[in-house]
Amino acid sequence: MKTIGVLGGLGPRATMDFEVRVHRESQRRRRRSWQRVVVVGIGDPLIYTRRLDSLSVAHEVLEPARRELIDAAIFRVMEGREDDSDRRLVHDAVAWLRGRRVDGIILGCTELPLLLREHAEAADLLNPAQLLAVAAVQLALA
Repeated sequence: MKTIGVLGGLGPRATMDFEVRVHRESQRRRRRSWQRVVVVGIGDPLIYTRRLDSLSVAHEVLEPARRELIDAAIFRVMEGREDDSDRRLVHDAVAWLRGRRVDGIILGCTELPLLLREHAEAADLLNPAQLLAVAAVQLALA
């Protein structure tokens, strides 16, 4: 039996594999009619937006003021200091994006599903934690 542990951030190889999985999933969802996608992540999520550009997937990111608030919430999750106000902030941001009629939201940080909790499984969200879990199981069974 193989044991896999995830500590902190991902290394370069794992990050590339994860990025490929995210883009495959975004392409699959695009074929399902995702025409307008938003990427939510720390700072300007260039690791995603550049790849989406190369795939000709229309996308946008949050405006800087809202992004800074979410960044702070993400860092609090990393530090184990998140609270209900951080969860509300991310829930409100997702609701705001849905109100803008986006087809899908890519959660570009694994901390975001932790803040969204059970709501991270919604059909219009691409959940990186779920993709990582699938990748870890596939690696363990290989």
